[in-house]
Amino acid sequence: MVIRKFFSRLSIGALLATAITVAANPAQAARLTTIDFDENVGVGDNPLYGGTKLDKLWSNYGFNLDSSLKKGGKSELWLFDSNCEGNTCSGDDPDLATGKGKNGNLKYKSPEQGKVLIIQEDNGKNDLEADDYANRSNRGTITFDFTDTDKKSGEKIGVLFNSISLLDFDDPGDPIFFAKFADGTDTSDKHNDGNDGFTYDGKWFQEIDANNNDGANRRDKKLDNYFEIIDGNENETYISEMKLLSTKWNGKQYVTKDNSLREYKFDFGDKRVTEFSITLPGSGAVTGFNYVRRPEAELKFAKRVPEPTSILGLVAVSGLVASSLKRKRQSSNAEIIQ
Repeated sequence: MVIRKFFSRLSIGALLATAITVAANPAQAARLTTIDFDENVGVGDNPLYGGTKLDKLWSNYGFNLDSSLKKGGKSELWLFDSNCEGNTCSGDDPDLATGKGKNGNLKYKSPEQGKVLIIQEDNGKNDLEADDYANRSNRGTITFDFTDTDKKSGEKIGVLFNSISLLDFDDPGDPIFFAKFADGTDTSDKHNDGNDGFTYDGKWFQEIDANNNDGANRRDKKLDNYFEIIDGNENETYISEMKLLSTKWNGKQYVTKDNSLREYKFDFGDKRVTEFSITLPGSGAVTGFNYVRRPEAELKFAKRVPEPTSILGLVAVSGLVASSLKRKRQSSNAEIIQ
């Protein structure tokens, strides 16, 4: 299936249908959750908060964290403050800076990302300074374990995984994604690229015109920054779209290596993801991701869903949710589509 414009999973029609369905049955409200690692979950203002303390901080959002790199048996996951420039960045890592700034001769521009998730590099020098792991021969993996369970059986029910945003891919190679599903299968039955994972393969995608979706007259416009799957390649990858969010100051040249920011959108069909992992090509960070949880009535630790007030309100909320899929939010508390 070809995904048009900004929508990878929830089309306007689907959102409206969801709104009408939920109006008839409020208990079936769906939860769209966007994570940007700036949530107030005990991290506070300290971007260096790391290690095993991060593992379960987002458990109320339905997931736990883990990493392949350990220290003393504990996950080496830290938060890095990407709102920095040059020597103000911790760990001598200006390539993880976002917003508008300079990194040597590179003048980059992207939406500010605040705190981002990294695998901490144990360089034996200063364990109090956030510094991302950049070992190309022993690539690091970050795993998101989605913990929502069925109220009766206690088994994992998974989430509808929508997208993930990544920062700073100056190292050769693409990230490797891997997912396990609630039905017991995983992504090893699709295009494999080591560890039964799958990658973005540029030959399957084409740049599209984000405004008119016609791909024409691109030289007369700013960069479209969208790459969608070409007809006939739908069965080759779970990735439905890749979007570059970083340019040089003039807005007409991509930034694809240091300080690059990109978003990958996925189409897993009706399969619900219980575990999602990303293996970084070397240096890099996760800036955020989003997913839809199962209806509140089926969650083991359910909260009461507010009653909807009107169909019109539902349509308005649905439109806002669709728009929110375009960009990372500054505040990412879970939302209720009522």
